[in-house]
Amino acid sequence: MSGGVLPHEVVAALARKLRAGAPTVFVLEDAHWADEATLDVLRLLTRRVAGAMGVTPLADADLGELQPYGFQPSTPLWYYVLKEAELVEDGLHLGSVGGRIVAEVLLGLLQSDTGSYLVRKPRWTPTLSSAGSSFRMKDFLTFAGVDPGSRGQ
Repeated sequence: MSGGVLPHEVVAALARKLRAGAPTVFVLEDAHWADEATLDVLRLLTRRVAGAMGVTPLADADLGELQPYGFQPSTPLWYYVLKEAELVEDGLHLGSVGGRIVAEVLLGLLQSDTGSYLVRKPRWTPTLSSAGSSFRMKDFLTFAGVDPGSRGQ
C-alpha cells in the first residue's frame, strides 16, 4: 500500500465495493511478503468477518491473550478460527465462522474448476443407496470405510 492511505480507509473502500456487486472472491497470495500496512488491513478485516456473516463475534475477553502482542483489536483470521473452535465447540470442530469460510472456499474451488461436477453436471445430486433418499456426512464416511467404527475406534 502507498499514497498515505490509512488501513481503515482501505477496509471501508473494500467493504463498499463488496456490498455493491456480485459475490466476490478475495485472493491474497504471498502474504508472507506483505508490508506492514497490508497486514494491518488484513487484521482489520478479520474481526469484521463474523459480523458480516451475521454471527456474534468472539468477545474481546476471549482474545485477551493476544493483547501483549498488539493483535487483540486486529486478530489474525487463522487464530480467530482456531480460538472460535476452542471456545464455542470445545475444539471438536470448527465454529460458525471457521466452518463457513472452509465451506465457501471449497464451494468456490468446485465452482471454478471446469472439470468439477458442479460445472459439468450442475443438476447432479449426490446419492448413497444404503442411506436412502438423503444422507449425512457420517453415512458417507461409513461408506468409504473411514468412520471410527470401521477403523475399530
